[in-house]
Amino acid sequence: MLIAALVIAPVPDGTVGAVDREHIIGIYAGIAPASPSVATSNLHIFSTGTVEPNHVSDSGNNVLVKNQIEAQGGAYFGGATNRAQFADDGELTLHGTARVMRSIDLEPVLATRPSANPPAEGTEASFSTHDFSPSADESVFFHLELGHDYADAGTIHVHFDFFVDVAEVGATSISWGVEYKKQSIGDNFGFTLGAETIDYAVPTAVTPGTPANDKKTHQSAEVDLTTTGFVAGDYILLRLFRDATGTGGTDSFPRDARVIDYHIEYLSDK
Repeated sequence: MLIAALVIAPVPDGTVGAVDREHIIGIYAGIAPASPSVATSNLHIFSTGTVEPNHVSDSGNNVLVKNQIEAQGGAYFGGATNRAQFADDGELTLHGTARVMRSIDLEPVLATRPSANPPAEGTEASFSTHDFSPSADESVFFHLELGHDYADAGTIHVHFDFFVDVAEVGATSISWGVEYKKQSIGDNFGFTLGAETIDYAVPTAVTPGTPANDKKTHQSAEVDLTTTGFVAGDYILLRLFRDATGTGGTDSFPRDARVIDYHIEYLSDK
């Protein structure tokens, strides 16, 4: 019986030439021949060097893959302490300071409408809307407890999903704002309209053209809250409003903006 053995010589210290580095220990490097030589110290796979199966540019400590990486078993991204770990059944576990964004949808029916300057309550195809006038800064109020998964001082975004009945011809936009206050257990409860922190979204351009764009849904830019001192278990008191007076940006759309959903995203610790 004849047994054949294949012996692959080790890559010597120094550099790997343009041809040699095309196939290195069974992994296709794909580095263009015109590229500079690559030091063999940078070919320690999954170590501190560089292996680039689909070469874009020489980038230290990166592995560039054109399509997908498949791990038959568990895998993690990050370090020994702070990492996102996937089990062989796909379950994701976040360790250390690994984070993920979570979202909360607030429907119009959940809001409190104030006695002064509330939006009109409407419906569209039997779904509730808040119809914000172009003539005044109309508002709704929510209070929200930061869940125990909230990452202290982590990012919080707010945006508005809305449509207009008639898409006026011409470049017009709608401006939105959020007034808010952090409330901790033990604080004296209170909210002074106009005196709390106010942030604005970049005005949203309404897509013109009627009837083609009538009732086309739009999403405002994110309003980024200042979250210094925010911790899990705190409450956020929120006033969400149309900035019809244009304090935070141009609001030039002459019709109601009809909100179908208020959306909050926050950085979760787990």
